[in-house]
Amino acid sequence: MTTGKGAETAATFRVTLQFRKDGPSSSGWWPRLEVAEQKFAAWIGTYGSLDQVVIQLVDEKGDGRETVLKTWTREQGEAPGPT
Repeated sequence: MTTGKGAETAATFRVTLQFRKDGPSSSGWWPRLEVAEQKFAAWIGTYGSLDQVVIQLVDEKGDGRETVLKTWTREQGEAPGPT
């Protein structure tokens, strides 16, 4: 996992945990999809049962484009793409 200033430019996949809509969040970046998917699943196991939590796995392109690969909410479970 890479963190800190400039981490976004060095990595490819981001997992974001948002505790509530428009609320605080935590993110991590990984260069390999397999590792990011493991973190996505781990955060579901740890935080997925909490109300209002949103967890997303995002593919970040070098040109600044982003694609949401998976989203988790307690109400909908895991779904492809954004909520």
